[in-house]
Amino acid sequence: MRGLGERPFPFNPETAVIKISSIHENRPGAPAPLSFFLQKVFCMQEFAPAFPHEVSIRIPMHMVDLGNVIYHSRYLDLYHEARDHYLDAADCSYREIMEKNYHLAVADTHIQFKRPIRYLETAIIRTRIAWIRNRSLCVVQEMTKDVNGTLQLCNRAEFTLVCIGPEFKAIRIPDTFIQRLALFQTSA
Repeated sequence: MRGLGERPFPFNPETAVIKISSIHENRPGAPAPLSFFLQKVFCMQEFAPAFPHEVSIRIPMHMVDLGNVIYHSRYLDLYHEARDHYLDAADCSYREIMEKNYHLAVADTHIQFKRPIRYLETAIIRTRIAWIRNRSLCVVQEMTKDVNGTLQLCNRAEFTLVCIGPEFKAIRIPDTFIQRLALFQTSA
């Protein structure tokens, strides 16, 4: 199982070419049905681990449990809200996505809880794109809080989002969307 923030697979075009040729050499006389592998390797954009967007959210009463800390499932709501702000800042508003009749569905989620955040504390959520493929992308988010002038990491999440069409099947992410996200992410 890979950890948070790790690449889905090691990506180095030079090494990938070596691996592809060695796979092909191990299959003498066989056709080269490696187009799927090539597509997976060469159509993925990875980004530096910079967080180009940050949003602050004061924690309301309806998000906390009897222990006065954010109820664990509410972290997903906060991260979703921060992703919406990120998309707006990247000129890829979710309203525009829905108007074009596609959606970004959460396919996989990993959250590491480190410290609690309490009622009326301000959560600072930083968002970045880790990688984009043809039909999916990975969003990494960190939630921190200010403790005596020092930001403390409270939890970290990684979401794999899949672009789906009206039939709820995976479709290609529109190129304009990818370009806007890549431009915003690399401008950090």
